[in-house]
Amino acid sequence: MEPRNFLFRNGVLKVGGIAGILFIAEMAIFIYVSSLSISNPAILSQVRQEQSRAAAESLLASTFSIFSNNFRIASVEFIPILGQAFFFYTIYSTAVVFSVEGPSLNASGLAIFLSLLLFTYSWLELPSYAIASSTGVYIIYMLAAGKGVVKNRLKKVVSLYLFVGLELLVAAFFESLTIEFGNSGSNGLLLIFLLWLPGVPVIIFLIKLFRRICYHDNGKTEPPAEVSGHGWNSL
Repeated sequence: MEPRNFLFRNGVLKVGGIAGILFIAEMAIFIYVSSLSISNPAILSQVRQEQSRAAAESLLASTFSIFSNNFRIASVEFIPILGQAFFFYTIYSTAVVFSVEGPSLNASGLAIFLSLLLFTYSWLELPSYAIASSTGVYIIYMLAAGKGVVKNRLKKVVSLYLFVGLELLVAAFFESLTIEFGNSGSNGLLLIFLLWLPGVPVIIFLIKLFRRICYHDNGKTEPPAEVSGHGWNSL
């Protein structure tokens, strides 16, 4: 049996390891690009319009709108090769928005991005994209490994797709609450930070669920039968 490491377990690629690397890359791109000074009035105007529309929507409508948009993005990121390219493109594009928006608020784009990390939904939404794209990498790995591996691991991929959908739905609900509380007056900021009270246990639950999908896929708690000399209980 081969020793475990961050990316492989018994020679098998781990979705969690790839997601961790992509999440770090995601954060690094956001930090670097948002710190740049970029001027684009067209982008700024579009951002203002979207913010006004979101503020005018009901909680349910806002949740559905945010979720449908984000899940559509994540669904593309599951596609091998195309999805990974799209992953980095959307990160860069979003970071550019922060860079453009910052000066209009007398702040840097980096400050805008870092301030979003104070909100619960950011720690649900951002990892979702990394998981979606990492699953696309995992699919490439399965296709290269052969038909037997694809058949054995298809349930895991479907479970990860449903998991990302669930995580983005919860993130959309928290984001909609954040928008609504932000428009509620002087107590809005306090209410926004109080969202961490339900947010922390929700995040912990989703982390445990993700690990369960990766470790206990195909409904097995013990290592499945070996394929080509390798155990397939990989994260």
